[in-house]
Amino acid sequence: MEPLTLEHEQTPQQTDEAAPRPRKQYAILCAAVAVTAAIMAVYGQTNACAFDEGFHLLAAQLVKQGRRLYVDFFFPQAPLNVWWNAAWMTAFGDTWRVVHSAAIVAVAVAVFLSADFVFTRFRLPRWRLAVGLAAAALTGGNWLMVEFGPIGQAYALCLLLTVIAFRLAVRAVSRPGFLLTFLAGCAASASAEASLLTVTAAPAVLAWILIYNRAGKRLARLAAFVAGALAPWLPVLWMFARAPYQVRFCIIDFHLFYRRVEWEGSLQHNLELMTEWINSGHALILGMLAAAGFIFILRTKPWTPERRAEFYLCGWMAAAQTAYLCWVRPSFTQYFTVLIPFLGIPAAVGFYAAMSRLAGPDRRWLPFTAMAVLLCIGLGRGVYDDRTSTNWRDFEKIAKKVDEVTPKGGAILSDEFVYFITRRTPPVGMESDDTHKLRLPADKAALLHVVPRPELVKWVKAGRYDTVESCDDDDDQDLLDLGLPDIYAQKDEIEGCKVYWQRKTK
Repeated sequence: MEPLTLEHEQTPQQTDEAAPRPRKQYAILCAAVAVTAAIMAVYGQTNACAFDEGFHLLAAQLVKQGRRLYVDFFFPQAPLNVWWNAAWMTAFGDTWRVVHSAAIVAVAVAVFLSADFVFTRFRLPRWRLAVGLAAAALTGGNWLMVEFGPIGQAYALCLLLTVIAFRLAVRAVSRPGFLLTFLAGCAASASAEASLLTVTAAPAVLAWILIYNRAGKRLARLAAFVAGALAPWLPVLWMFARAPYQVRFCIIDFHLFYRRVEWEGSLQHNLELMTEWINSGHALILGMLAAAGFIFILRTKPWTPERRAEFYLCGWMAAAQTAYLCWVRPSFTQYFTVLIPFLGIPAAVGFYAAMSRLAGPDRRWLPFTAMAVLLCIGLGRGVYDDRTSTNWRDFEKIAKKVDEVTPKGGAILSDEFVYFITRRTPPVGMESDDTHKLRLPADKAALLHVVPRPELVKWVKAGRYDTVESCDDDDDQDLLDLGLPDIYAQKDEIEGCKVYWQRKTK
């Protein structure tokens, strides 16, 4: 098979240095990123929502109030995203809109850094802007990014930190100092501290730096990276010294031994998940163009080994992340949001490789417009399909009802978002609904503030709570099937969630 080369100057000429940024073209690129951010902002402030988001925002609110992660309440996640959200809440108020705004900014910066990378590496003048715009569109215009980027879970922060680690790493290998390597280690490791979903980022970046190092000693680079990787975890190590069992259980043990509790079909679930991409137009476009981009980079001579290596890092990070997320049980589609920049960068090159052949070397705007239209149609379809999903405005209606019917200082049993919106402190052990499935020895459960479901059932039947709210659709486990109409005189259903209040007198 003949290598993918084009005549004359149709293949972008590469050197080791990034290209300058022409003011007019760069302004257009920045405007395109701003458009993707605006789309995300509109969706993020209206319909963007994940049910588990309430659990994360409640944890941040409790931290803001002075409660300690792991020690004062159970939180089976890494801590950085909670601290990030708590910082924004402290500065601007503890509302979901504030947290979504911070997430939108983080995702927009990640999209900008991805598009800027492609723009400065692609040297063919006629196609340079189009390829940069393609990178912005393929990353910022992906439905998965728009749906899960602007929410309070850790996807936005992970995207920002992994892209920063990528940009630092590609600069670090050609610089004699070790500061950039240290910072790359910080960013890659901090992404895992935001969410263990990106735990493979640091090993992938470190291996790439050691293999493609062009300045300085590899041992010194290794030391600088490891020092940087340890730095973000120093607060966690301090917490571990004070409460070793709680910190270890929440960050490590829970994920190794307890994630699959009440998920007997987790393996089948993951196998089905691996084929879901075939039903997603955005995933197909991104994946096929990324594959074309990697083939083009591998088989065209004008790409220098140093420039190829930078794109290899995208492949390494995407491959390691994909393998890990397919191994995690159970895994979910939204987890793969963190892959998008590392597929979007080579996909932009694949856009050039395919379209310059199909449409001609000088017809770049027609294929870009066609691709942008397809992405917009996909976004529109995603918004349409999601139009009836429960969102934060629905949650506010439910929380308002709970707040109205519950006396001041009354005990509430509810989903986490109700505690967050009403700013009512949850009873001990109610900070995370998912923990009720755990079966632990009594002393360990008390140390972790875990209330097993059988104990919770006793409390509900005893009428310990003034108000009970639930959006649980699992008929076998739903607390509303425990005779609540016999315990409470009043009931209402709002947006599919049930609220019981006013205990009957015996």
